Amino acid sequence: MRSLSLLSMLLMLFFSASALDNSDLLSKDSLQSDPGVKEIPEFNTDTIQQKVIAMGLPLDTKYTNIVEAYIRGYVMRNRPKSELILGKTILYFPIFEKKLKESGVPTDLKYLSVVESALDPIALSRVGAKGLWQFMPETGKYYGLDISEYIDERCDPDRSTDAAIAYLKRQYERYEDWALAIAAYNSGPGRVNKAIKRARSKNFWKIARFLPKETRNYVPAYIAAAYLMKHYDDHLLEPNYPGFDYQLTESTMVYQTLSFYTLAQITGLAMDVIRNLNPTYVEDFIPQSIKGHKVVLPSRVMSSLKDYLAVVKPDIESDYSLEGIPVYATTPEEVDQMEFYSKSIYTVGEDDNLNELAKLFRCPEHCLIAWNGLANRELVRGQDLILYQPKNVKRFSLTRENENVPEGIPGPSLKSINLARNGTIHHESAASPELNNFYFYQLKMGESLQEVILKFPNNTLKDLIKLNEINPANPPLAGATIKVRKL
Repeated sequence: MRSLSLLSMLLMLFFSASALDNSDLLSKDSLQSDPGVKEIPEFNTDTIQQKVIAMGLPLDTKYTNIVEAYIRGYVMRNRPKSELILGKTILYFPIFEKKLKESGVPTDLKYLSVVESALDPIALSRVGAKGLWQFMPETGKYYGLDISEYIDERCDPDRSTDAAIAYLKRQYERYEDWALAIAAYNSGPGRVNKAIKRARSKNFWKIARFLPKETRNYVPAYIAAAYLMKHYDDHLLEPNYPGFDYQLTESTMVYQTLSFYTLAQITGLAMDVIRNLNPTYVEDFIPQSIKGHKVVLPSRVMSSLKDYLAVVKPDIESDYSLEGIPVYATTPEEVDQMEFYSKSIYTVGEDDNLNELAKLFRCPEHCLIAWNGLANRELVRGQDLILYQPKNVKRFSLTRENENVPEGIPGPSLKSINLARNGTIHHESAASPELNNFYFYQLKMGESLQEVILKFPNNTLKDLIKLNEINPANPPLAGATIKVRKL
């Protein structure tokens, strides 16, 4: 696909001058001398080799000196970096897995993105390859990516993954072998074809010596990345997950020009958070488009953008500064993100499953899996699940007194969510002392149990489900009346 990807630079930084020289590795004994450093399990070559061969990757998997060197780099030398990569999988692997599965391509090919970019959506190589899948501009455009002075879809996780899958499928159709397809992804089919001709073989391991060094090491690097993802816990590595503002997000379409600065004023987010969630936009603004452009924000502030868009019309200057509202380049150090999120526990019921609970709690399945360290998707009755959810939903409103409001735009009636402001409460007759402890609340259209909890903070998800005998497979609909505890 290109002559040189980010891989070369990453390897230089990640594995030092000689990937095969292990003399400078941190030993178990040296680590034990520092009480502040977590003890690293012994690197047992025989055991790791058995695990590598048994991984079930869609290619002829071998345990070579190069594979071992890469694995040592991940699990011994650069553990903090490996934990950051592991943490980023919660953002990108669900996207990759869904698209790979829908395309009929082995889902284990998602590990190529680790080799390509270390899961950095704006990673840029010295020759101009960019994004999670490291496309050169010409190749990206050929596979349908929009690359201009304002937009670079090589940085878009969804669009770039579509392009990467298309490229990989094309190479597999050419070679009918995933190892060769992966090699061609790195260096292009021309070099692979020459190596096949010189080696008189279509076996990657036999033609490898005729390939450029980077491509020769590319398949071993892929095998090592797959090992890291499948066996990191064997080496006491812990994913360093990004904050909840990155995990719990929503997207909406924007049709008019909208700057990140205005987005920061509307939502209260720092500029770097908005940039990180929207790496597609090159110049800190979303350009106007009839088709619309996607903007991603934390779920807790998405309502504020929708409120803003509801009152700002396309035929009026829409991207004006909201005077007096400060904007931060980065989130102030004194701000603890847990100020915006709450932790709760849900006890699994008789027929609960992960998919239904994710829908009920409006929480991605992969987050439930990560937060609870689930080895698989199977749940057991009585099992406690940890949930993280926004404490508040941020809203935005313009008023007539605001000098930035153009004439003719009425101020919206939307305000911050307060107790029972947007719903109907029915008080029960005092027939029983127990009943006096509850309200009856009627659900609005599209309202979730999480939003009910924001209005009645004395309740938890577990309370509402237990009090109302809610079946996660059949959550209550708009108009249904549920029981909630009084404040």
